[in-house]
Amino acid sequence: MLRPEAKEAVRQLRELGLRTVLLTGDAPAAAQAVGEELQVHEVRAGLLPDQKQQHIEALQRDGRLVAMVGDGVNDAPALMQATVGVAMGSGTAVAVESADVVLIGNDLGKFVETVNPRPRKKSSSPRRPVEIPEPTLPEPEGWLRHRPSWGRERL
Repeated sequence: MLRPEAKEAVRQLRELGLRTVLLTGDAPAAAQAVGEELQVHEVRAGLLPDQKQQHIEALQRDGRLVAMVGDGVNDAPALMQATVGVAMGSGTAVAVESADVVLIGNDLGKFVETVNPRPRKKSSSPRRPVEIPEPTLPEPEGWLRHRPSWGRERL
């Protein structure tokens, strides 16, 4: 079942000149029907997690910058391989931990807003800076992880 905003989000990504590819483990007939409804550029169906990762790796070898949006355990390797991995906030813990960015909720329109280079309308409500204090406890092992392309970063 398609998310209500998915078709509009894909349309907007296409307007921005971005290529959209559906990578799924679903059966080819079902995936093709979804791909046609969304009007994505390409559909790859029946994929195992490592095959999704390999497809992204092939795009990167061709010089492409790849953003992968996913929400499940089967998306985790591809999220980590992508130039930018984006997990849906309601997704599995594995997907959220594997991504570089986590979208709050399930709204794919928020992803479009994130990548859209056009300025957004300013909110009429004033924004207040939020101060986040430094942790006072020593960081336990495991708070840092290594990503070859990004170095060490806080989880």
